[in-house]
Amino acid sequence: MAYTNAIPMPFFLFLFVQLFNVSSSGSPHLLGSFHVNQPGYIAVINSENSTSHALLISSFNGIPFTADHLYRVTDVRTHLGSLSNIHPDLITTSVTWPNEVNVIPHDVFDSSMVAVAGGFLVPFKTKGTITLFNTTGSTVKGPYEITGSKTDHDWFYHRVRWTDMNGDGVKDAVTCRGKKSTFGGSSGQLVWFEHPRLFRDNMLYPWTAHVIGDDSDTFFDITTLPSSDGMLPCIITTGYFSNKLKIYWTTDPNASWNDLTTIHSRIIESSIGHVFDVQVADLNDDGNADLLVTANGISQTGLYIYEVPSDFRTGTFTRHVLKSDFHSHNILPGGGAPGSAQIIREATNSTGKPMILLSGDDDSRAYLFSPQSTSASDWSYRMDIFLDTHSGTIGGMAYSDVDGDGYPEIFVPAYSHNLVYVYTLKQ
Repeated sequence: MAYTNAIPMPFFLFLFVQLFNVSSSGSPHLLGSFHVNQPGYIAVINSENSTSHALLISSFNGIPFTADHLYRVTDVRTHLGSLSNIHPDLITTSVTWPNEVNVIPHDVFDSSMVAVAGGFLVPFKTKGTITLFNTTGSTVKGPYEITGSKTDHDWFYHRVRWTDMNGDGVKDAVTCRGKKSTFGGSSGQLVWFEHPRLFRDNMLYPWTAHVIGDDSDTFFDITTLPSSDGMLPCIITTGYFSNKLKIYWTTDPNASWNDLTTIHSRIIESSIGHVFDVQVADLNDDGNADLLVTANGISQTGLYIYEVPSDFRTGTFTRHVLKSDFHSHNILPGGGAPGSAQIIREATNSTGKPMILLSGDDDSRAYLFSPQSTSASDWSYRMDIFLDTHSGTIGGMAYSDVDGDGYPEIFVPAYSHNLVYVYTLKQ
């Protein structure tokens, strides 16, 4: 009692408020689940000028010559009270091994569109594509493949982002792609596909591929970062095969990536194993960008944060290890943990340090990491395993506030159990 009375009341209240602000969120609350055959990646689609949200779910099968699938759940908000009754609609079986489904900015085609990145390292499914779909209205239109050149044979793709790469006023498709031969050789490329300006709305017209660099084969992020010459356009890439986290930038005065003589690169990291995913975000709320990175593997595994230096071209990217002892249940080639990480906030209007949502991939878990301090120099997190299926694979998760209550719903694909679990951060 004497010790408690010795603490000034204002300081006690301050400490309580700080602790509440940092750690008030509990474990995500399970709302239910629904059946989907082998769900791999999930995207939440919110059409222009619409309050309803749809789910697009990719599904793939490792058995040669089997069909892969893309499904849709329309207006998922109306199903939250009876999730087990959801029966997703089949969109297509024409995309081989569909990976991430990425929303295309509305100003690219003046329509609600998505890009599906496909292909993987399994027999007879190595020829990947980037395929577009128009999701406006009740009927999905497509597919429209933009990677149809014979020179693009046997590349697989995981993600697509959109930005104007050559200054012609229309946004182009940026991606990384990889391939691996039967006898072990592998390669990767950072590449962009030029949007044909004279045929802006003709998605069947050939898109020209422009290779920027090598060693980059899986995921990436696009941003601008500080240097002594000001903010410069950057692309940060991961190399699963090359084990390299790389950064590319252009010094073109018009921020164009069309001239290779103005494009530069450096290796940020090459000692953490198979670099899998990267997201650029302010993780410690200091107003500066950080890199959220995962390394997927059997022995070298990890979730990391890298602080971006004041000049990214020459400075040191300081690494912080959040967790490094993931254990994959799949030790065959291609198996590993963890999967992709992304920032998430407890409520849509919250500020401060974000939480981190992580797919365990082949460790069969879904994680939420919550910061334990408001200090920009404190990198401690509380780890919450909110789903453990004890076997199989957890795919690419997605989240969005689909019911408008201010708290995001989380959609978790349990690939091996043929289920999509739905959680909310509302307590």
